[in-house]
Amino acid sequence: MKFQPRTTLGNLISRSGEVFIIPVIEELFYRGTIPINSSKLEILIFCIISMVLFNLAHYIGRKSDLKYHLKITVFSIISTLIYLYTGNLAYSILFHVLYNLPWFFIYLRKYKYNIGL
Repeated sequence: MKFQPRTTLGNLISRSGEVFIIPVIEELFYRGTIPINSSKLEILIFCIISMVLFNLAHYIGRKSDLKYHLKITVFSIISTLIYLYTGNLAYSILFHVLYNLPWFFIYLRKYKYNIGL
């Protein structure tokens, strides 16, 4: 059985930033630039650009796994639709946090296991 490296407190802090801070920054950058009161064509163009940039940002440092990028594309579409439907970026941020939250709990459990709790 192959084991992953030990999860340290630094890893846990890094993961918490990925769950609670990065979604705010990413949603502000990728969805917050979409003008809601524009024409449907402009919104569509902004959505496509946003989705491509989001995928490119998540491609850097990762292997080119098609399944992963399909998930990221679907995530980006859903997040954009939430923002367009509600007109409020907070719901898109909440969706992003909830999407990343399971990874934090995995790292938290691994950390607790490593320190013997």
